[in-house]
Amino acid sequence: MGGEKPMSKSVPFWTTRRILAGALLAALLPLLAVELFPSRLYRILDTQQYLVFHNVAEFFSVMVSLSIFGVGWFTFDRSRDRQVLFLSCSFLAVGILDFMHALGYAGMPAFITPNSANKSTQYWVAVRLLMALAFLASAFIKPKGAGRWLSRGVLMTAALAIPALVFTGVTFFPSLTPATYVEGVGLTAFKKVSEYVVIGLLALASLAYWRRMSKTGDPLLAYFLAAFILCIFSELVFAIYKSVFDTFNVLGHAYKVLAFYLIYRSVFTWSVKEPYVKLSHANEQLRLEVAEHARAEAELARHREHLEELIARRTEALAGSNQELEQFGYVVSHDLQEPLRAVTGFMQLLEGKYGPQLDQDARQYIGFAAGGARRMSQMIRDLLEYSRVQSRSKELAPTDMRVVFDQARANCVAGIQETQAAVTCEPLPTVMGDHTQLVQLLQNLIGNAVKFRRGDLRPEIRVRARADGGQYVFSVSDNGIGIPADQAQQVFQLFHRLHSRDKYPGTGIGLAICKKIVERHGGRIWLESELERGTTFFFSLPQIGGSHE
Repeated sequence: MGGEKPMSKSVPFWTTRRILAGALLAALLPLLAVELFPSRLYRILDTQQYLVFHNVAEFFSVMVSLSIFGVGWFTFDRSRDRQVLFLSCSFLAVGILDFMHALGYAGMPAFITPNSANKSTQYWVAVRLLMALAFLASAFIKPKGAGRWLSRGVLMTAALAIPALVFTGVTFFPSLTPATYVEGVGLTAFKKVSEYVVIGLLALASLAYWRRMSKTGDPLLAYFLAAFILCIFSELVFAIYKSVFDTFNVLGHAYKVLAFYLIYRSVFTWSVKEPYVKLSHANEQLRLEVAEHARAEAELARHREHLEELIARRTEALAGSNQELEQFGYVVSHDLQEPLRAVTGFMQLLEGKYGPQLDQDARQYIGFAAGGARRMSQMIRDLLEYSRVQSRSKELAPTDMRVVFDQARANCVAGIQETQAAVTCEPLPTVMGDHTQLVQLLQNLIGNAVKFRRGDLRPEIRVRARADGGQYVFSVSDNGIGIPADQAQQVFQLFHRLHSRDKYPGTGIGLAICKKIVERHGGRIWLESELERGTTFFFSLPQIGGSHE
């Protein structure tokens, strides 16, 4: 049943039978005792004695009714329980009518018009019919139901209007209202039929609440069933009593008071006790979570100290490594480049001075030597660049990728002019980066695209960018020879050379430099390629304010 209350934790389900059995015994045993031992237990009280008992019982019932109203009405803003709101407004009307019934009783001072047994009994019949109808209707109202007629304004208006109409009819138009008691005769047929109608309505309400309890498993509904049992017995004794002052009448009021208490207990538990218990559990859970968070923070602080110590050690080691790299660069630049320049220079002098006198084989050998020296020189320059990427610790700053692209294209202008390559780009964003390294990155990728062109086909290279989360993803695509699928992830390894040296010339360092630069910026690089169709390199860079690790 959608919108029902979850199973109550205040009353274990196994106790519902005990509640119902207790209510049945509480109602049946006193009645049987009076029937079995009338000489000892059946009494007719005098007027004063009965009035004291009656008014105490009725005013207690009124207080319980108003308490039910107060609990349901003032907790609705938090609970939003339409069933409890309906019951609370119903009990406001019941309490008002019960108050009128007590004031209109015979023997009490005149309540606007002279009091009589008929007047008070008319109020009694009205309040019992209203109560039974309210119980039956409440069984079909979902706690989280909706509807204009279940709003506060409508229910409060009805709770005040119904007692007002009854009061007006009984007080000012007695001839239009059915008689319930005739002096010297006793209860009228209307009164007795009304009691049996109330019993029937209460029986239907009991059946509806039993079915509801079976579906929802809420044992608090057992208190309502117990209250209905007591109310049914109350109606029975009010239908069979011989005098308005006798023991049966007293039992009927006692049943009524006990029934109202059981309903109050259910409404109070639903609206106040269970939310308080849930709040207490939530507070305890929150306290445990706070304690757990405190322990986690202490553990995190301990790990942070350990991490800071590791970072300090790593920084010291990296500083030493950077010094070694700088020293390596110096050695390579001076101790290797100088001899290579000499070899290249001497080859040029030899060819220029003795070229006409050399045969074809000698000139070819000189060309091989000069080409090898140039390749060695290029490898040294690539190694130096790789070491600079490794050692550079410059902070990233906003970098206009369009400016980076223009500079990288200018650096590749010789190869572009030689092959008549078309190098274009779409609008490029500003990223967080190292300008010098990003120029090197695009320069290497554009240079590779020009170098690995497909036959005499004019190279076409396009640079694009798109946003993806806190980063931009760039792509550099070409229409070149492509890269074998089994080598796609290995090309970024240092000194990796593709199988065909003639088809893929190079030192095997350029793409490793690209990978280091991208990783230095907290991104990643990958490619998609198809042989003889071209290659697209992708790499990610942080946006302004984006994530960077």
